[in-house]
Amino acid sequence: MRQILLFAKLTLREAARKKLIWVLLGLTLLALVLSAFGLSRLVDTGMEGASPGEVRSATSFILILIMFNYSFVLALSAVFVTVPSIAGELETGTALAILSRPVSRAHFLLGKWLGLVVLIAAYVTIASSAEFLVVELVTDYSPPHPVMFIGYMIAETVVILSLAMLVSTRMAPIAGGVMVLGAFMLAWMGGVAISLGRQFGVDALVTGGTLSRLLLPTDGMWKGAIFSLEPAALLATARAAGPSGIANFPFFSLSPPSGSYLFWTAGWVAAIMALAVWSFRRREI
Repeated sequence: MRQILLFAKLTLREAARKKLIWVLLGLTLLALVLSAFGLSRLVDTGMEGASPGEVRSATSFILILIMFNYSFVLALSAVFVTVPSIAGELETGTALAILSRPVSRAHFLLGKWLGLVVLIAAYVTIASSAEFLVVELVTDYSPPHPVMFIGYMIAETVVILSLAMLVSTRMAPIAGGVMVLGAFMLAWMGGVAISLGRQFGVDALVTGGTLSRLLLPTDGMWKGAIFSLEPAALLATARAAGPSGIANFPFFSLSPPSGSYLFWTAGWVAAIMALAVWSFRRREI
């Protein structure tokens, strides 16, 4: 365990040295400024005469779209930080210099994974909290379950990070990064397929989308994040409207993931990391 914590600490130092943290913070500040400006203009010109419920519903949808952009940035960051951290060190020979010492490959890999998880979790918490504060100051709206949202976003990123860790043990950085990002987008499209299948009664789309959520649970976690941002009144309206309403809208979630699905996601991450350790142990360096 001591070696894992050591490599986690070194991974955090490496991220700081490469100015990754400052890049993420810069992008976050830019997003906060743009979202504050856009929301203020919307409140001033686009919501005059609207009821408080309509304002909350509109703001929640806008916040979901803003957080979707955060979700993509997180996925992109997780992929292009994780893949080079293993594949890049294998190509340059840095891993050989480290692993020639009495160091476990499993500890090396798990330490890097833990360090990146800590980095991503800290960024998600800070960026999401800042965005929620900006939205509340500008529109007087605060999401009903902000802590739940942060948890789901961290879980989504950990899924991507774990897959990227596995891929990095076998593929070059660019090829591995493109593959993982492609899988992330396909999983999101699978979620859209479920919505379309339910809307138009096409069982094949629902089955295919459900299978994609099992193979890569990112979209399932994203649906939980969406649910945590929706006001109770909007959920009640959607339930009353039934299948013909907004319940099947791709950026809407009528309920959070089930407990069994959360257990599946945790088991998926554990299995992927076990496979990554197995693959890395058998990789020639």
